[in-house]
Amino acid sequence: MIRIAQTLQTTPNDLLGLVHSSVDAGVGEQLKQLLEIASAMQPDDLRLLIVQAKAVVAARAAEPL
Repeated sequence: MIRIAQTLQTTPNDLLGLVHSSVDAGVGEQLKQLLEIASAMQPDDLRLLIVQAKAVVAARAAEPL
């Protein structure tokens, strides 16, 4: 879960809904869904998901404004 939180640039507590976050409700719900899916994955698949998420974040960061 820590790796997922790091990839999503949030905290495990935010993903679990233990603290109020500045993330809007729609994104919070999507993060909960992602966590549910990730928790059911095999370790190798989870690593692949993390690589993919990092690639998406890097690609978005490289896009011109």
